[in-house]
Amino acid sequence: MPVEWIDAHPEGHWLLCGRVLDRPFPETILLADGTHRIQVNGACTTDLEPGDLVRLRASVDHDPKDLYLPPDRAFPVYLAFESQSLHRPTRSPFARGSETWRLAQDGVRPRLALRHHASDQVRAYFRAQRFLEVETPAIVTCPGLDVHLSAFGVLGHMQATASGLPTPYGFLITSPEFHMKRLLVGGVNRCFQLARCFRAGEVGRQHQPEFTMVEWYRAWAGLDDVLADTEHLVRAVSDAGPTPGVIRLGDREIPLGGEFAQVTVREAFARWAPDIVDPIALAADDEGEYFRRFSQDVEPALGFDQPTFLTHFPSVHASLARRCDDDSSVCLRAELYIAGVELCNAFDELTDPAEQRDRFHEDQRRRAELGLPVYPLDEDFLRALEEGMPPAAGNALGFDRLVALVAGRDAIDDVLAFPHGASGA
Repeated sequence: MPVEWIDAHPEGHWLLCGRVLDRPFPETILLADGTHRIQVNGACTTDLEPGDLVRLRASVDHDPKDLYLPPDRAFPVYLAFESQSLHRPTRSPFARGSETWRLAQDGVRPRLALRHHASDQVRAYFRAQRFLEVETPAIVTCPGLDVHLSAFGVLGHMQATASGLPTPYGFLITSPEFHMKRLLVGGVNRCFQLARCFRAGEVGRQHQPEFTMVEWYRAWAGLDDVLADTEHLVRAVSDAGPTPGVIRLGDREIPLGGEFAQVTVREAFARWAPDIVDPIALAADDEGEYFRRFSQDVEPALGFDQPTFLTHFPSVHASLARRCDDDSSVCLRAELYIAGVELCNAFDELTDPAEQRDRFHEDQRRRAELGLPVYPLDEDFLRALEEGMPPAAGNALGFDRLVALVAGRDAIDDVLAFPHGASGA
């Protein structure tokens, strides 16, 4: 890989390791690390060619760890007195689509650095709020029963069965929700994780079959508490980006400093799809038409003037959210939108074990009716609810989507090291 490290030699010399990017002059080479270039001069460089992986000993007139160079210096300059070619590639590392091209020329490496700093910001916020970072299983017996999600199956030992097929072992998680709520039951009042999640059939500018979710839960708290967490997190992650306090996509800027807006589903339809008399009733009567109008007219308009929470979803889409006490047709669920991108899905959590079991059975019925795989119930989760889960709220936020927005990109592929479908992914 290009320049990975620079360390001092006891005699005051420097050891440089990296890949030759270019040879602008007979005794001059450029090394690159994806974000910085280093110029090396010296007769010992004449046998080196672009693409070579090299190790050089050199001297320099300033501390090479100082990235704040004088205005007339595009990059630091070294005088090499010894060089060693470690590898001469048999395939061009600069060809379009190569690993070097993706990380350096296509700018992936600095976006991976942004992703790294963004995860630091997430962890710093939750630790300051006295959350416990946890890890829960990636392979589960029930990946969730939502009819709009499909899971990847995991096969057991490749031994022949009566049907000639390997034994099913479980499923990859679509969310760590069930296990994290079991932690709430057991007495962990605040927990979070950066979880790898998996959903079959999801590929697009904002979707990948494997992605990262920031998921967290607060016991003895309500929906407003996790929405406040969400505002703080979005601002904190933006501070790690090129335009702190602002999401910039092309020539559009969305400030993050003010209070995030809130609009109910009914209010959103009244503004952007006014011909729909009651979207809540439409969702119950004709779900397909509801989602068509929502995705066509409402969702693309959300969060362009300021980040916007969409709240009070139809109860038929409550999933694991609690119904509103004063209007059972809607539930205590919220999604955050920035520039038309859905970033999170937050619930005031359902804690009633009997109602949760009834909802799961209804989801199973609907999955069977639609010809979808019918996953088993998570009986461990239901037994945990029977022990008594405290009032709680939780949120699942798409980390890849947030990092992409902060980086000014409109596709999550741009902030992933190996997006699905890329060569070798």
